[in-house]
Amino acid sequence: IDVTLGKAVFVFFIAVIAMMLFAAATQGYFLTRNRLYESAALLLIAFTLFRPGFWLDQVQPPFASQSGENIIQLAGDAPENSELRLTLSGPDFNDPDNTIDTLVVLKMQDEPGDGAVRLAKFGLAFDPETQALQEPMFGTPNEKLGTLFDFYDDRSVKVTQVEAPVERVFKEIFYIPAFLLLIGVVLLQRRRQTVPAF
Repeated sequence: IDVTLGKAVFVFFIAVIAMMLFAAATQGYFLTRNRLYESAALLLIAFTLFRPGFWLDQVQPPFASQSGENIIQLAGDAPENSELRLTLSGPDFNDPDNTIDTLVVLKMQDEPGDGAVRLAKFGLAFDPETQALQEPMFGTPNEKLGTLFDFYDDRSVKVTQVEAPVERVFKEIFYIPAFLLLIGVVLLQRRRQTVPAF
Protein backbone atom coordinates (compact mmCIF):
# COMPACT_ATOMS: atom_id res chain seq x y z
CA ILE A 1 0.00 0.00 0.00
CA ASP A 2 2.86 2.38 0.83
CA VAL A 3 4.39 1.82 -2.61
CA THR A 4 1.06 2.50 -4.32
CA LEU A 5 0.53 5.66 -2.27
CA GLY A 6 4.05 6.85 -3.01
CA LYS A 7 3.54 6.29 -6.74
CA ALA A 8 0.22 8.14 -6.64
CA VAL A 9 1.84 11.12 -4.88
CA PHE A 10 4.70 11.13 -7.39
CA VAL A 11 2.30 11.05 -10.36
CA PHE A 12 0.23 13.86 -8.81
CA PHE A 13 3.37 15.95 -8.23
CA ILE A 14 4.52 15.49 -11.83
CA ALA A 15 1.03 16.26 -13.15
CA VAL A 16 0.89 19.52 -11.18
CA ILE A 17 4.27 20.59 -12.58
CA ALA A 18 3.16 19.69 -16.10
CA MET A 19 -0.06 21.72 -15.76
CA MET A 20 1.82 24.74 -14.44
CA LEU A 21 4.31 24.57 -17.31
CA PHE A 22 1.48 24.20 -19.82
CA ALA A 23 -0.19 27.29 -18.35
CA ALA A 24 3.11 29.20 -18.47
CA ALA A 25 3.58 28.25 -22.12
CA THR A 26 0.06 29.19 -23.23
CA GLN A 27 0.00 32.46 -21.27
CA GLY A 28 3.43 33.44 -22.54
CA TYR A 29 4.99 34.07 -19.15
CA PHE A 30 7.18 31.88 -16.95
CA LEU A 31 9.85 33.71 -14.93
CA THR A 32 9.58 36.53 -17.43
CA ARG A 33 7.85 37.01 -20.76
CA ASN A 34 8.49 33.98 -22.95
CA ARG A 35 10.15 34.04 -26.28
CA LEU A 36 8.53 31.84 -28.90
CA TYR A 37 11.07 29.04 -28.62
CA GLU A 38 10.77 29.08 -24.82
CA SER A 39 7.01 28.61 -25.03
CA ALA A 40 7.58 25.75 -27.46
CA ALA A 41 10.11 24.20 -25.07
CA LEU A 42 7.68 24.51 -22.13
CA LEU A 43 4.94 22.82 -24.17
CA LEU A 44 7.36 20.04 -25.07
CA ILE A 45 8.34 19.58 -21.41
CA ALA A 46 4.71 19.53 -20.29
CA PHE A 47 3.83 16.96 -22.95
CA THR A 48 6.77 14.78 -21.92
CA LEU A 49 5.73 14.90 -18.28
CA PHE A 50 2.16 14.02 -19.18
CA ARG A 51 2.99 11.31 -21.73
CA PRO A 52 6.53 9.94 -21.33
CA GLY A 53 5.32 6.69 -22.87
CA PHE A 54 4.93 8.46 -26.23
CA TRP A 55 8.68 8.92 -26.53
CA LEU A 56 9.40 5.41 -25.28
CA ASP A 57 7.14 4.00 -28.01
CA GLN A 58 9.25 5.84 -30.61
CA VAL A 59 12.44 4.26 -29.28
CA GLN A 60 11.19 0.83 -28.19
CA PRO A 61 7.89 -0.46 -29.61
CA PRO A 62 5.75 -2.04 -26.87
CA PHE A 63 5.09 -5.20 -28.89
CA ALA A 64 7.13 -7.53 -31.07
CA SER A 65 5.42 -9.29 -33.97
CA GLN A 66 5.84 -13.04 -34.24
CA SER A 67 4.38 -15.82 -36.34
CA GLY A 68 0.95 -17.10 -35.37
CA GLU A 69 2.25 -20.68 -35.55
CA ASN A 70 3.80 -20.18 -32.11
CA ILE A 71 0.60 -18.96 -30.45
CA ILE A 72 0.39 -21.74 -27.85
CA GLN A 73 4.00 -21.31 -26.76
CA LEU A 74 3.70 -17.51 -26.70
CA ALA A 75 0.52 -17.72 -24.65
CA GLY A 76 2.25 -20.02 -22.19
CA ASP A 77 5.26 -17.73 -21.85
CA ALA A 78 3.33 -14.43 -21.59
CA PRO A 79 3.86 -12.75 -18.19
CA GLU A 80 0.97 -12.25 -15.83
CA ASN A 81 -1.03 -9.03 -16.48
CA SER A 82 0.42 -8.72 -19.97
CA GLU A 83 -1.36 -8.43 -23.32
CA LEU A 84 -1.26 -10.63 -26.39
CA ARG A 85 -2.62 -9.22 -29.64
CA LEU A 86 -3.76 -11.86 -32.10
CA THR A 87 -4.50 -11.19 -35.75
CA LEU A 88 -7.01 -13.79 -36.95
CA SER A 89 -7.67 -14.49 -40.61
CA GLY A 90 -10.37 -16.68 -42.15
CA PRO A 91 -13.47 -16.88 -44.35
CA ASP A 92 -16.13 -14.24 -43.80
CA PHE A 93 -19.30 -15.62 -42.16
CA ASN A 94 -21.52 -13.40 -44.35
CA ASP A 95 -19.48 -13.85 -47.54
CA PRO A 96 -17.55 -17.16 -47.50
CA ASP A 97 -15.71 -16.24 -50.71
CA ASN A 98 -14.12 -13.33 -48.89
CA THR A 99 -11.30 -13.53 -46.33
CA ILE A 100 -11.28 -11.12 -43.40
CA ASP A 101 -8.88 -10.24 -40.62
CA THR A 102 -9.67 -9.16 -37.09
CA LEU A 103 -7.66 -8.26 -33.99
CA VAL A 104 -8.26 -9.99 -30.66
CA VAL A 105 -6.62 -8.61 -27.51
CA LEU A 106 -6.06 -11.07 -24.67
CA LYS A 107 -5.26 -9.80 -21.17
CA MET A 108 -3.34 -12.62 -19.52
CA GLN A 109 -4.44 -12.49 -15.88
CA ASP A 110 -2.89 -15.73 -14.61
CA GLU A 111 0.73 -16.78 -14.23
CA PRO A 112 2.64 -18.34 -17.15
CA GLY A 113 1.87 -22.00 -17.72
CA ASP A 114 0.20 -24.25 -20.25
CA GLY A 115 -0.54 -22.04 -23.26
CA ALA A 116 -3.49 -24.13 -24.45
CA VAL A 117 -5.14 -23.89 -21.03
CA ARG A 118 -4.61 -20.14 -20.84
CA LEU A 119 -6.08 -19.66 -24.32
CA ALA A 120 -9.05 -21.90 -23.50
CA LYS A 121 -10.07 -19.43 -20.79
CA PHE A 122 -10.72 -16.96 -23.60
CA GLY A 123 -12.70 -19.52 -25.57
CA LEU A 124 -9.86 -20.10 -28.02
CA ALA A 125 -9.01 -23.71 -28.85
CA PHE A 126 -6.67 -24.81 -31.62
CA ASP A 127 -6.41 -28.05 -33.56
CA PRO A 128 -2.98 -29.42 -32.51
CA GLU A 129 -2.26 -30.71 -36.03
CA THR A 130 -3.44 -27.88 -38.28
CA GLN A 131 -3.22 -25.01 -35.75
CA ALA A 132 -6.68 -23.99 -36.98
CA LEU A 133 -8.87 -22.09 -34.54
CA GLN A 134 -12.00 -23.95 -33.55
CA GLU A 135 -15.30 -22.12 -33.18
CA PRO A 136 -15.54 -20.57 -29.69
CA MET A 137 -18.27 -22.06 -27.52
CA PHE A 138 -21.33 -19.98 -26.67
CA GLY A 139 -20.80 -18.03 -23.46
CA THR A 140 -17.03 -17.76 -23.82
CA PRO A 141 -15.30 -14.34 -23.99
CA ASN A 142 -14.76 -14.54 -27.77
CA GLU A 143 -18.06 -16.10 -28.84
CA LYS A 144 -18.59 -13.15 -31.22
CA LEU A 145 -15.96 -14.68 -33.51
CA GLY A 146 -18.64 -17.18 -34.52
CA THR A 147 -20.54 -14.33 -36.19
CA LEU A 148 -17.43 -13.05 -38.00
CA PHE A 149 -15.84 -16.20 -39.38
CA ASP A 150 -17.25 -19.27 -41.12
CA PHE A 151 -15.57 -21.98 -39.07
CA TYR A 152 -17.08 -24.73 -41.23
CA ASP A 153 -15.54 -23.57 -44.49
CA ASP A 154 -12.75 -25.61 -46.09
CA ARG A 155 -10.38 -22.76 -45.31
CA SER A 156 -9.35 -22.63 -41.68
CA VAL A 157 -9.42 -19.68 -39.34
CA LYS A 158 -5.85 -19.16 -38.22
CA VAL A 159 -3.69 -16.81 -36.20
CA THR A 160 -1.50 -15.05 -38.74
CA GLN A 161 0.37 -12.80 -36.33
CA VAL A 162 0.95 -12.44 -32.60
CA GLU A 163 2.14 -9.24 -31.00
CA ALA A 164 3.74 -10.05 -27.66
CA PRO A 165 4.96 -7.48 -25.12
CA VAL A 166 8.69 -6.85 -24.87
CA GLU A 167 10.78 -5.76 -21.91
CA ARG A 168 11.51 -2.05 -22.04
CA VAL A 169 13.17 0.60 -19.92
CA PHE A 170 10.85 2.49 -17.60
CA LYS A 171 9.11 5.39 -19.37
CA GLU A 172 9.90 7.84 -16.58
CA ILE A 173 13.49 7.99 -17.83
CA PHE A 174 12.29 10.70 -20.25
CA TYR A 175 11.66 12.96 -17.27
CA ILE A 176 15.44 13.46 -17.12
CA PRO A 177 15.85 15.27 -20.48
CA ALA A 178 12.58 17.13 -19.80
CA PHE A 179 13.87 18.55 -16.52
CA LEU A 180 17.26 19.33 -18.08
CA LEU A 181 15.48 21.32 -20.77
CA LEU A 182 13.45 23.06 -18.07
CA ILE A 183 16.67 24.05 -16.30
CA GLY A 184 17.89 25.49 -19.60
CA VAL A 185 14.72 27.59 -19.96
CA VAL A 186 15.07 28.80 -16.36
CA LEU A 187 18.68 29.86 -16.95
CA LEU A 188 17.74 31.71 -20.14
CA GLN A 189 14.91 33.58 -18.46
CA ARG A 190 16.87 34.41 -15.33
CA ARG A 191 19.20 36.52 -17.50
CA ARG A 192 16.28 38.68 -18.62
CA GLN A 193 14.34 38.63 -15.36
CA THR A 194 14.06 42.12 -13.84
CA VAL A 195 11.17 41.45 -11.44
CA PRO A 196 11.20 38.46 -9.05
CA ALA A 197 8.70 35.80 -10.07
CA PHE A 198 7.42 35.52 -6.50
